[in-house]
Amino acid sequence: AGVQGLSQTNKNSGKEILIPDAAVSDIGIVSLGHYHFEKIVLQVGARYDVRTIDVENTDSIFTAFGRTFGSFNASAGGVYNTSKEMLLRFNVASGFRAPNLSELTSNGVHEGTFRYEIGNNNLKEEQNIQVDLVFGANVLANDSIVPQNYVFLNVSYAETNPANITFRIYNSSGNWNITNYITPDNVTNTSINFTNLANGVYYYNATV
Repeated sequence: AGVQGLSQTNKNSGKEILIPDAAVSDIGIVSLGHYHFEKIVLQVGARYDVRTIDVENTDSIFTAFGRTFGSFNASAGGVYNTSKEMLLRFNVASGFRAPNLSELTSNGVHEGTFRYEIGNNNLKEEQNIQVDLVFGANVLANDSIVPQNYVFLNVSYAETNPANITFRIYNSSGNWNITNYITPDNVTNTSINFTNLANGVYYYNATV
């Protein structure tokens, strides 16, 4: 759990004014949970955000007004290991974006973009929902530490006529296993599962 905040004050001191004098404050409260089961890892989160914008009368161009934006958002996701080699990953989350001071109040020439900008103080917050679903190989990142006694390798290659595929796994003591598949008899064998490995650090590669 945590709290995130921001406080910002805008004061004009130059001759040209694009946005008015104003005060902006943001505050967000967030909570996150992580749960591990035998084959499933779940993560859930929730967040509530509030943005307050108070605009002052400025140079007879801008009229004072105040706006407050708030939104509750949540996310839930997980990974289900369907087998040692495959996994199902899913996630659903909502998002929130409040308009900023420029989008609400701009009224003047923006020298950086060479255009006249006009804001709209009736803008509302934006809300979105995103859903992800992935089914694929359970691929570990480099330097992964995992409680398992096997290493599964699956090779993809662009060679049209490979002579052979050699899988090699080794540790600090040297080669633990070298397996060579000779094509075309075993051209479909592009994967191998090294099992019954003792505790330790292992390295592997495949040569086509």
